[in-house]
Amino acid sequence: MAQQNLTYRILLGVALFAVLILGTGCSHKIVVLQKNQASDIEKYDQGLKNYWSGKYSQAQEDFASLLEEIEDPGLERKVRFAQACSVLAAAESSEDLKAGIRLWENWQELAPRDFFYEDPRLVFPVLRDYHQYMITTQREFTEQKARNKKYQLEIKKLQEENQELIEKINALGKLYQDLQYKRKNL
Repeated sequence: MAQQNLTYRILLGVALFAVLILGTGCSHKIVVLQKNQASDIEKYDQGLKNYWSGKYSQAQEDFASLLEEIEDPGLERKVRFAQACSVLAAAESSEDLKAGIRLWENWQELAPRDFFYEDPRLVFPVLRDYHQYMITTQREFTEQKARNKKYQLEIKKLQEENQELIEKINALGKLYQDLQYKRKNL
């Protein structure tokens, strides 16, 4: 019985020692992960503040910087989504829109397929179509601008012709007056 009790105590001591060693190592890792995650969440919140205050380029930089060091896959998806939105919101050219759409597509690949609430991926076809609309509108605008330039040249030419005709009419009027004057004096 004493031998069994000693064996029991040794096994209990080894188990307790293992729990302490393994538990300390794991809890240390959890604390470090929680500290990193808290830091990441603060950086994410700062990016969101910049986004909502209209500082889209700064938000874009915040999110890109955060993606280089982030460890949590759930937060990474949120950051990728926010980065894509920032790039799209800051877009000033067709190339910027394309870059934003590529980031959106990257986020979309990571996004879970089972959303409990609204699915932001529903916006993607709208953005893609809007991008095509913008390209078409820009092309039409450029074509209209070229037509306007052509019309302006035609207007300028007609104005010059009009001025020449006015000068000729004035010259004819003066000649007519001279002829009338000479007729009266004869």
